[in-house]
Amino acid sequence: MKDLIKYIFKSLPVAFTKNQLYDRLTIKIMKRHLDKDSNCIDVGVLDGEILDKFQKFAPGGQHFGFEPIPEKFENLEHKYRNNQNITIYNVALSNQDGSTEFNYVTSNPSYSGIRKRSYDRSGEKDTSIKVNTKKLDSYLEELPQIDMIKIDVEGAEYWVIEGAKKLISRDKPLLVFEHGIGGADIYDISPAKMYDLLAELNYTVYLLQDRLKDQSPLSRDEFIRQFNESLNYYFVAIGK
Repeated sequence: MKDLIKYIFKSLPVAFTKNQLYDRLTIKIMKRHLDKDSNCIDVGVLDGEILDKFQKFAPGGQHFGFEPIPEKFENLEHKYRNNQNITIYNVALSNQDGSTEFNYVTSNPSYSGIRKRSYDRSGEKDTSIKVNTKKLDSYLEELPQIDMIKIDVEGAEYWVIEGAKKLISRDKPLLVFEHGIGGADIYDISPAKMYDLLAELNYTVYLLQDRLKDQSPLSRDEFIRQFNESLNYYFVAIGK
């Protein structure tokens, strides 16, 4: 019943939550920037909703998903068992190779992450599991030219980008990423630190809706304000 209600709400023409709005804007970004042979990476796959869109807009590309939760990984392997252009890895992308404790929110897996983030509602149930961690750069030699990366890992987005510097510098993929209070601050990552990392990689940052309207990128001060005032927590970055 819960999945049915979720499906109905996602099918409606109006976005009722910010998450729904960001999903729809992300899909529009994909439609605009991807071609049929684009190669994409989904970091934090969960049930594969974004990976499905990669497949839709770039059916001739190679797509890679990274999902640390064992149950989700097994479901994804089964779901995409007949898709030769989709590869799923059972690891948590980070800024180092190894292993770590991972907070698995069994009542709401989308809240799961290496560190326990703030929850928007009480009563969530979680447990600690052990997961392997890898830098995206550790896969550099086996990955093709990457055109887009979506990163939604409940606050560890900075670590993912930090561990992908070589790939990002090589390919300049479009980045769609989450960065908001309740997640990034749990990892001691400030908006200034995130903005400076992207600037170091020669990226400019936009609100999703601004990029779609060809408006100007965010300044460092405006990106910080967006974070501190909780105005927006999903962004797109474009490499120069």
